[in-house]
Amino acid sequence: IVTDTLTFLLLEDSSAAFAAYNSGTAQLIKDVPTEEIPSLTGKEDFNVDPILGTYYISMNLNKEVFQNPLVRKALTLAIDREYVANTVMQGTYSPAYNYVGPGVVDAEGMFLDNSKAANGGKSYIGEDFAADLEEAKAALAEAGYPNGEGFPTFSIKYTPSTELENVAQAMAAMWKQYLGLNCEVTAVESGVYWADETGTRASGDFEIAYMGYTLDYPEPSAAFTVLENAEGKAKTRWDCPKYLELCNKMRTSLTNEEREELYKEMEALLAQECPVMPIYNYVATALVSERVKGFTRNANGHPNFEYCTIAE
Repeated sequence: IVTDTLTFLLLEDSSAAFAAYNSGTAQLIKDVPTEEIPSLTGKEDFNVDPILGTYYISMNLNKEVFQNPLVRKALTLAIDREYVANTVMQGTYSPAYNYVGPGVVDAEGMFLDNSKAANGGKSYIGEDFAADLEEAKAALAEAGYPNGEGFPTFSIKYTPSTELENVAQAMAAMWKQYLGLNCEVTAVESGVYWADETGTRASGDFEIAYMGYTLDYPEPSAAFTVLENAEGKAKTRWDCPKYLELCNKMRTSLTNEEREELYKEMEALLAQECPVMPIYNYVATALVSERVKGFTRNANGHPNFEYCTIAE
């Protein structure tokens, strides 16, 4: 017997969903607690699918201390992305060494795997966001805060989630250990965080906050346009005439070679200005009961039940 009805359970977090799955209340959960991943890896009901998207951190450029690109660079280069991806996130995600994530295609139509393309390891974007503690310390000192002296205490805000809290705690610890900076970690209820006009991000009630993107199509331009509008959906508050010029050029007729060089220039500018900090590239995890057949996800990780059946 196959049911023709889907029942969605609205659960508070991934831990509650995991408990529901183990009790048989849920036959499919679309997010798995990070701490459970090591014990689930290799099991038939554990699914991991790549997503066209990247988790990144935004700095509020309306706050005076973050208006200095040297400060932003110091914070960015002090992050050990390998540790975040492989230890904090249990090796599920891949470190983001560039703003454009894996799964997109270059100007010649070759799919990229992080900074290396699948066509023999062609270097397309580079690894400008890899950790460099010496450069991070030098940048902070040049900005006027040697060893963190005189730098105000700031906070990183995120929505309630064990995974997001663990990442925020890890980054705060790195900034303290490597740069001498004090960062508080603060959870904000999702409805307040994402509210259109008065929310945490929209109103600018933050120093540093988590953000991310998933792409509408697998091409670098889809990622670059996310940061184009300073007051747009991403709320970067980054007003950079040079970047706007490059975005406008991106929409013109270019040869493959010209477009590839343009994308490299845009990545280099982002690495120089550091309006955001890419941390890791997304994947989608799920636990799917053997009773469920035909479950798929699209490139952005959204579940697709069109061809799904569930046995009674």
